[in-house]
Amino acid sequence: MILAAAFAVMAQASQPVAVPADAATTGIAAALQTCEVWLMRPATWAGSIDGFPDKAGLTGRIVARPSIPDAVTPPAGWLPAPHYWYAGAGPGGLFVTVSDTRPLCHVIGGSSEDLQPAVEAVLAQSGFKTSWSAREDKSNGDMRTTRYVSTVDPHVWMMVSRAAKPGERRDRPQIAITAQMDVER
Repeated sequence: MILAAAFAVMAQASQPVAVPADAATTGIAAALQTCEVWLMRPATWAGSIDGFPDKAGLTGRIVARPSIPDAVTPPAGWLPAPHYWYAGAGPGGLFVTVSDTRPLCHVIGGSSEDLQPAVEAVLAQSGFKTSWSAREDKSNGDMRTTRYVSTVDPHVWMMVSRAAKPGERRDRPQIAITAQMDVER
């Protein structure tokens, strides 16, 4: 319940624009785009992280945050020099953590509404399928995880975990994403 309350409070406090009808899909797509652009186009943030939303085409879709709730932060030391973003998704949202010293992106999201259908809709979009190739898909109880590899750079991969089907629990994160660029080639 603490996590659900954190999503609701952040949604109320940080929406840059009015929430569109498809807010969940828009928010999830924004979080995925944040990770993709951050990892694959460092010129969008090098020199001025403040300008990242404009350069990445995310103006009004993500909001910089000075911090995020402890319940949604990555493990200590995993993302050094973190920067935080928030993408609203209706009554909830997604917390995005990136680093300017390590090629990683971490996303945790949830809502009082069921995000599972929106997650699947975003993963099924032609733009996503053009940029990412599914490599592995596993279910574990009521959660499903798919590993994707970038079609542009095979050294960039992403794991997307989400509820396996609509109507699952909403008192925990409903989506978790880890994206990384393998620098040891």
